Amino acid sequence: MKRTSQTRTNAAILTVIILAIIVTIESARQAAGAWFRPLKATDFIVLVVMLALVMTMDLMQVALPQSKFSVSFTVSGTVFFGASIAYGAIVGVLLAAFGTFVTELFLRKKFRRLLFNVAQFACAAGAAGLAYHSFVRTNFRAPLASVETLVAALLAAALYLLVNAALVSGVVGIDIGKSPLQVFMANIPGILMQNITLFSIGLLLTMVRDLTPLTLVIALLPLLGPYLAMRGHRATLLEIRHTIEALADTVDRRDTSTAQHSERVAMYTQQIIDELGTIGFAESEAIILAARVHDLGKIAIPDAVLLKPGKLDEGEYWLMRQHPVAGDDILQQLAIYKDSLGVVRHHHEKYDGTGYPDGIKGEEIPLGARIVAVADSYDVMTSDRPYARARTVREGIDELIRCKGTHFDPKIVDAFVPVLNRQHAPEPMEQRTPASSPLSSPAA
Repeated sequence: MKRTSQTRTNAAILTVIILAIIVTIESARQAAGAWFRPLKATDFIVLVVMLALVMTMDLMQVALPQSKFSVSFTVSGTVFFGASIAYGAIVGVLLAAFGTFVTELFLRKKFRRLLFNVAQFACAAGAAGLAYHSFVRTNFRAPLASVETLVAALLAAALYLLVNAALVSGVVGIDIGKSPLQVFMANIPGILMQNITLFSIGLLLTMVRDLTPLTLVIALLPLLGPYLAMRGHRATLLEIRHTIEALADTVDRRDTSTAQHSERVAMYTQQIIDELGTIGFAESEAIILAARVHDLGKIAIPDAVLLKPGKLDEGEYWLMRQHPVAGDDILQQLAIYKDSLGVVRHHHEKYDGTGYPDGIKGEEIPLGARIVAVADSYDVMTSDRPYARARTVREGIDELIRCKGTHFDPKIVDAFVPVLNRQHAPEPMEQRTPASSPLSSPAA
């Protein structure tokens, strides 16, 4: 399965590389048009400065906080776009390809990722330049010189964003087994946040042919604003997430029998989501975030109740039942968990309506909460607790099946059981090591 996914990813990357070659050829053909003026010595100096700036910007790229894949934010696209409009598509393509190649090589990125990034930026820069100059038909008319050229530049900027986002979403979606459209839709807010300001500056850079190298550097200084803002935004989100997850882990460690419980529940939740295959990317991200901290509210439960080895009395049981509400109250203060609140609050609801804290049932229970309920219950059943021994995998599966339609959503159980069966399937007889050979036994 993993090999099949890798093959598909490699095929997608190869497709992007072929598209980049086609765009480069078309950009070279357009450059042969009569409306392109020859480059002067000062133009070459400006382009060298632009190349240096691109490399510097790429070295300062910021990795966006995603749980399943790595996407980086860089302001170098502004320069690629400006060069494509000011000098022609071929110049933007070459600048994007060479600058990205050198910086990715310096950062020691994997060769497959290096090729994709080079091809991706070349396609986006080339598409923007081809569109603008095909519409305007002259590079003597700057984008800000008339309404016609300004509209053409705005359309070119939109095309740059669309091509860039589509290529990234397509390859990432194939790589992680999600719909490229889902990945694209999930990242629209981030794409807009990254690029609206950048391409406003990019439009100013289209006047680059009339700038000296020094004024070019000054013109690019405003790019530090979006870069620093994104770096601060990422750092804040990561600090919040790591702090909340550390608190959840601290709650787990209060009882040695529940150590790493939340991590396992998040893993089972991911497996169920993957098996269902129908949950949107953004929703799955929110559910997994919630699963990782689903028991955070137990921080408000006294040790005398939380660690009691025997049966809880009525008052203690009432107090224990408040932990989903307490967790929900904590997470309500944090924007990063705004889509995870229902999951945390309702992960102890039962499908037949006999759960807590609100006694809702069936489809009224958020889908994420129904998933986490199955993952949480299975891990509890198959882990040693002060009040009960750990059940075997088979016993855990049987209990999930027995409680379908009462405690658990049947379709969630039906998705999780095959996953567990595959993971714990008996080893085929022909692959088993003969027990009579002590030299080759597992113990040896």
